[in-house]
Amino acid sequence: MAYRIDLPHFKNHTNSRVESLFGKVKQQMKGHFSLHSSLKVMLSFQRRKEEEYYAKV
Repeated sequence: MAYRIDLPHFKNHTNSRVESLFGKVKQQMKGHFSLHSSLKVMLSFQRRKEEEYYAKV
């Protein structure tokens, strides 16, 4: 990251956008969630991101 100081990074310091997105999803989820709860969290995260996108467009 020290070498990226003068480069545009769009607040994304990971190697790929998918890795960055996965990190954000993991922040929202807890290890003790059941599969049902995990899916609810993932779907609410996706819904919120879609709403943010449509608000910008």
